[in-house]
Formats: sequence, structure tokens, C-alpha cells
Amino acid sequence: MTQTISFGEWLKRRRKSLDLTRDELARRVPCSVSAVWRLETNDLRPSPTLAESIARVLNIPANQCASFVAFARGETNLPPDAKPSVHVSVESNHLPAPLTQLIGRRREVSALVDLLRQPSVRLLTLTGPPGTGKTRLSIAVGQKVARVFRDGVHFVALEPITDPTLVAATIAQTLGVKETRDGIIRALTEFLRDKNLLLIVDNFEHLIPAAPLVTDLLTAAPQVKALVTSREILHLYGEHEFPVPPLELLDVQRLPTTQSLTFYSRYSSIQFFKERARAAKPDFRLTTENAADVARICAWVDGLPLAIEIAAAQVKWHTATQLLAQLSQRLDALTGGPRDLTPRQQSLRGAIDWSYDLLDEAEKRLFDWLGIFVDGCAEEAISDLSDEIRNPKSQIQNLVEKSLVRHELDAEGSARYTMLETMREYARAKLAAVGELERAQQWHAEYYLKFAQEFLSSWRQGGDQARWLHRVQRELNNLRAALAWSIESSARVVIAQEFAIALNSFWHARGYLTEARRWLQQILALDATPSKARATMLACASDFAKFQGDYASARIFEEEGLAICQALGDQAGIHYSLEGLGMLAGMQGDYARAAELLEQVLEYRRQTNDRVRLNTALNNLALATRRLGNLERAQQLYAESVASSRQSGNENALAHALQGLGDVQTELKAYAAALDSYRAGLAIRQQQSDLKGLTFALDGIAVCSHYLGDSCLATQLTSTSEKIRQDIGLVLPAATLAEYKGFIAELRTQLGDAAFERAWAEGQVLSVEQAVALANETK
Repeated sequence: MTQTISFGEWLKRRRKSLDLTRDELARRVPCSVSAVWRLETNDLRPSPTLAESIARVLNIPANQCASFVAFARGETNLPPDAKPSVHVSVESNHLPAPLTQLIGRRREVSALVDLLRQPSVRLLTLTGPPGTGKTRLSIAVGQKVARVFRDGVHFVALEPITDPTLVAATIAQTLGVKETRDGIIRALTEFLRDKNLLLIVDNFEHLIPAAPLVTDLLTAAPQVKALVTSREILHLYGEHEFPVPPLELLDVQRLPTTQSLTFYSRYSSIQFFKERARAAKPDFRLTTENAADVARICAWVDGLPLAIEIAAAQVKWHTATQLLAQLSQRLDALTGGPRDLTPRQQSLRGAIDWSYDLLDEAEKRLFDWLGIFVDGCAEEAISDLSDEIRNPKSQIQNLVEKSLVRHELDAEGSARYTMLETMREYARAKLAAVGELERAQQWHAEYYLKFAQEFLSSWRQGGDQARWLHRVQRELNNLRAALAWSIESSARVVIAQEFAIALNSFWHARGYLTEARRWLQQILALDATPSKARATMLACASDFAKFQGDYASARIFEEEGLAICQALGDQAGIHYSLEGLGMLAGMQGDYARAAELLEQVLEYRRQTNDRVRLNTALNNLALATRRLGNLERAQQLYAESVASSRQSGNENALAHALQGLGDVQTELKAYAAALDSYRAGLAIRQQQSDLKGLTFALDGIAVCSHYLGDSCLATQLTSTSEKIRQDIGLVLPAATLAEYKGFIAELRTQLGDAAFERAWAEGQVLSVEQAVALANETK
């Protein structure tokens, strides 16, 4: 690049040198194709944010990024020695980082890569019994083809879930897709429609009823491919099966009397044993004395990687000769085992049986009970097992050392323990065999109900809400499993009801709208007996229906709940239902009725000194009061809520109050004060990953920016906010929508069509973090 070349010409040459079309570059940035054309013809100067996005896609070195942005904006020439790499980085890959080296799979990786490159192969299923290494192979293939797919490779782990209806939500969570009013599947298909990516969907065998979803997604997105791992094929049209073979074995029936170690090391099964043995015992060596026994061990377990790994872990305590003797005895005993197990499955079962038999009784009992956890468990759960198992914290360390349980640290640095799904199935089978599975599931449900109720208490009181949201997210699959168990029988309806009430705030905060409505529908159908718990459940169901625009169902739920509370004489419940009806009236534009109902609720909350729900009542009434034009009263209510929320430490309620206060201050034209309120609320929304709340804060800051003279920034922020709303399916109420449209028209008039369109396009490509940073820079 020279100092005299224009940015547009440089960008055009750069794009062509990377063999990118304008459309492909636009998708990567992302921005409109017309924006790329205007950049290349020097008709458009990129904003700093857009220039940074272009730099990222073109892999401009970090130490040259500032110079590049200045060059792109015409503020200076890019230094002559800046030579950005021609290698475009792959964006948005979600692949686990393997902890072990892939051994003996070169042919399989090459064959699978070739298949995925074929246009006719869009659904490829790796099949094989447990322990064959399907997951590890799929990750290796994903790494190889990462640069083939413009929008990356995304690994979806289905192992932790048991409900086929959650497959779509799990895929969406991996891709960062938020549920919309039209449902999670529609949101997924719309997101994937123009994407060019590979989905690796791992462990599908227990969720086969959801298999047609894969076809639906691939049909809607012609540039998307799927690599699935499963113990059986999905039986879908267009599916290509790839059976995963075992690792290469030496014919132990014809072992030569003398052979060099190089001869043995040619076999991948022996290489794999050696690597895993060294992980357990760093000084382990393959020698001429033990090589033949290692080869026989690998042959005994049919070359299954998981079985080899289990066997190799025992070199801490036994020689290869001892291992061979013990293992062969165990596998010989399997000849009279279950008829429905293949020889390879028998080999794996034998290897696990063998390791299991080496445990003492306390270790065995803990191993069995670990089978009830889905996706692992925190250290606190292990400690809580002390009533069932002697010294569980000590026993868990023994299981980790014996390679039957994995130890890891979560994002907070806390210990977490996980098992391979094959091990978990084995452990659950052991529990069932001794008649303890039901008891263990009962314990599991009670433990996670207590956990969920602790979250609810902390959420209401305002204690460390962001951290609690993360903790619940981490345990979500355990909570789902416990909830699923609780609805299997109407006798457990009380547990199911308590779960739903405890998780209500989490479902709202993280956008699990359809899932929440499905759980609530099932629980409400278990038992229609009028009760306080049922009334609360109905209120929860009403809230989710309102958010998804189903006002008719919301009213039915609220009125049934109100009738129950009135019959029970439950004043707290009555006013909770009145609050729901007031919010429903406000969402439908009847602010007078909303204010009437919410005044009753606020008076009751004051009388009963209900500090937890007082802030919600203040915020809801303040909104209706502002809509009725009484700004002075609304400001007083919001100010009281701000003070009360701060005193109690309830940051969620505080963010709502600050947003409302900012809205009032904006209507009073106190823009500087409004900016302070909006920004304070914005910080909380960002910390809690509350996208719905973020849109309100960005909208408020945009209005202030416009009236303070920066209509370009106002347009950018409004555009980003609108994009987030579309992503999560948020629908503005009628009165707000009318104001919103009027504000958009005002921005367009102020800037002119061309400038407005440019600013709007820039806002569409801002990330949430970039938008927040811009919002905080507003003067």
C-alpha cells in the first residue's frame, strides 16, 4: 500500500486479493452491499466503528488498527510499512478446545472433510457405539473446515438435555439467537437463511424425535451444513452416514517373537494407550517388555478410545501385564451378558465394570449418585451429599484421580465435576439396579429446588442479581431434569409448582419465553385444584403471554388467578392479580384503568410494608401516571422507587426506576439529568445481560442526543435498539410505537434521507458493546 492510494481503491484491491465479492465482505463486516460499493468508490467515509469492523475482518494487526481507521476516515495516510496479512480470520467459531491430541484419525478426518466439501452432502452423521470417539473426531473435522464456511463452525452439545423440544433452544443458544414472538424455530430459520456455516450437533441419539428439525433448518438455509454425531442414524432424507471405526489394532494372534518399538508404535490404538497412560503416570514408557501386553489390552477392548483411556488410567497402580490379566477376566465374564449389546459395547462395558470394581464401597456409591446430575455439578452439591454418602468431598477426589470423573473450574473459578455421558448412563443403571434411582432423583429435585428458591430470594431482595443469573444458567440442565422428573406424576405437583415459581424471574431475564410457557402449561394441567400456588402460577403464565402479545390468554390466566385468591381470601394474591391486570390494561393503552388498579396495589403494598414488591408497584404506577400526563406525580413515584431500590440493593428494580425517571426528565426537557438516569440504568442492564432493558435505555439516550444536537448518533443508537428488538421479538405497545415512528420521522427530516440512511446502516452493524460505548460518550 502506498501513501497516494485512496482508501476506496485500496479496499477494492484488498477485497479482490482475498477472493471476496462485495456481498461476502458485506456479510462479514456486516454492513449493506451498497455501503461496500460506496466505500470502494470513495462516496462514503466509514464511521470509526464501521472502520474497526472492516479492520477486524481484514485481520489488520492490532498495533496498526488506529492508523488504519484514520486512513479509512481520510484523516491520514496509512503508514507505508503497514502490510496487513492477506489471511482473513474466521469469525464466530464455537468449537471446544480439545484437551488431548487426536491420534490415528488422519484418514477419517480427510474423508469427512472431502465429503463436507461436496455440494450434495449437507447432512453427514457420524455413527458408532459409545466410546468410539465420535465427538473428538467431529471437533477435529470442524477445525479443518473452519475456513471453508464463511460464518464459521458451531458446536452444539446435546448431551446435557433430555427433552427433544429443547433441541431448537440449545442450537439457538449456541448461535446467540434470541427467541422472537414467532417462536424459537422461526427465529433460527430466519437467522440461518443467508448464513454459510457448519453446525456440529453432538450426541443426538437420545433426542431422535427432534431429528426433523435438522431437515427444517437445512431446507430453510441452503448454505448451511450439519455434521451430527449419534449412536444411530437420524433416518432423514439426504442423510449421509459415516460409521466411525475403532482405532487400528495389531493382530495379537500373530504377534512376532521380537519386534522393535517402532513396529508397535505404528498402530494408533497403542499410540493412544501410551499417551493416556503418560497423562496418568508421567514416567510411563512403552518398552519391549510391555509393548505386547499393551497391544493385547487394546485388542481386548476392540480399539475403542474410551475403553483404552479407562484401561490406561490404571497404570498408576498396575503393570501392563497385571492390567491384561484383570481385564481379560472381566471381559470373559461378559460372554453371558445382555444379548442386545454388540461386542464393542460389551468391551466398553467390561472396561468400565473393571474400573468400577477397583473402587471401594464409598467410592462406588458416590460414583452411582453422580449419575443423577446432568451436565455436571458444583462442589456445593457434592458437599450436600454427605447425608447420603460418607465423606463425599474426599471420595470425589479419588474418582478424579482414577479418571472416572473430570474436574474443571467454571467462569468464577469454582470447582465443577462432570462425567462422560457413557459413564453417567452406567452410573444411573447401577442406581436403578439397587433400587436407589427414585430416591436419588428425589434428592436431586429437592437440592435444585432449594437452589432455585435461593435464587428467587436473592433476586427479590436484590442480592448480586447478575451473579445469580449466571449460576442458574450454569445449572439450567440440572434444573430442567429436576423439573421434568417433578411433572412425571401428579403426586409431585407441589414440587413442580414451586420450581416454576422460583424460576419465573430467570426465564424472563434470559428470554426463555416459549420454554417457560410450555413448562407452565404442563404443570397447570397436572392439577386444577384451586390453591395459592396455582394462582401464582397463573400470574406467571399471564406475564409470559403478555410479553408474547397473547393478551387474550393473559386475561384468562389473570382472571382465574384473581377468582382463586378472592375465594381463598388471599389479599396478597388478590393485589398481585390486580397488578397483572393493571399492567395488561396499560399494555393495551388503557392508562386510566391501569392507574386505577395500580393505585390500589400501591396502597396495599404500603399498608403491608411489602418492601420487596413496593418498588415494582411504584414503577408500574409511575408509568401509567406519566402516560396520563401527570409528570410531577410520576417523577415523585420514580424518585421514591430509586431511593427504595438503592436502599434494598435491588438493581433490577433500580434499572426500571432509573429508566422511568429518565423518561420523565426527557419530557421535562431536562436532558442532562435524563442522560445521567439512562446511563446509570444502562450500566445495570449491561451487567445483567438484559437486552430488553438495554433497548429502552438506548432509546432514551438517543432522544436526548437528538435534542442536544447529535441526530446522527441518535439515529445510530435507535437503529441498534431496533435491531435488538427484532432479535428478541420485543413488540412496543401502541402508544410507544406511535411516539417511536414520530421520532424516526423527525430524525430523517433533521438529517436528510441520505445521511439518515447512512447513520441507520451504521447502527445496524454495531454490537451491543459498541452501542453502549457510544451511548456513554454522548455529551
